[in-house]
Amino acid sequence: MGKIRTAYSESVCNSDEFLGLSLEAQALYFHLGFDADTIGEIHGAKSKARGYGMGLAALDELMEAGYLLEIGGRWFIAHYYENNVKPTNDNVRKAANRLWDARPAPLAFAGESWGSAYVAMPTDYVDHEGSLQVAYEEPTCSLQVDSNGNGNGSGDSTTKVICNDKGNTMEGNVSAMEGVGVNGEGGTAHTVPCPACQQVHEVQGEEGAEWVHCDRLGMTYWWDSERNQWAR
Repeated sequence: MGKIRTAYSESVCNSDEFLGLSLEAQALYFHLGFDADTIGEIHGAKSKARGYGMGLAALDELMEAGYLLEIGGRWFIAHYYENNVKPTNDNVRKAANRLWDARPAPLAFAGESWGSAYVAMPTDYVDHEGSLQVAYEEPTCSLQVDSNGNGNGSGDSTTKVICNDKGNTMEGNVSAMEGVGVNGEGGTAHTVPCPACQQVHEVQGEEGAEWVHCDRLGMTYWWDSERNQWAR
């Protein structure tokens, strides 16, 4: 069963970034959205771009701007499930799940499944057969406070984060986490570091919907205000 409808999100298509694209690229984006299947894959993207009269330059412009992803010769609309709602019809959901199972291995959701943009996972997460080695897991991190211990209780202390990421132990000073618990207790979205790289990123979004993007793994994290930590 095919799609029931196609929608477009104002936050995607009315953004300064999208409106800054050429008119050819904008028009091609809407055409391709109607052509995409239930997981946003566009079959024959290059021939469609030529057929609609926009040409490959518009296709490349959309890819370079992050609105399209090309993985192993397969093309996807990056914001397909920001534009469209999660499948609820049983037949559509089953069709989407079948297509998702057959997707190229690096394709993943940046945040909430069926509700966030797509990202291409780094190649070091893909094995020689083209399958993900393991599903991405949050690094296991803990805080360690090293005190100079001068005996009077007033010695200086350094807060460090010890993080185990896929068997690699990383250690670093986290001055922004002074007084913050392991899960960010007492911290805010502007002081708690990214769980992947332990850096404090620039916070995007409005209050109550804050998010950061980590270039290290290409991951987007959303602020969990109940636990005071970043989560996917």
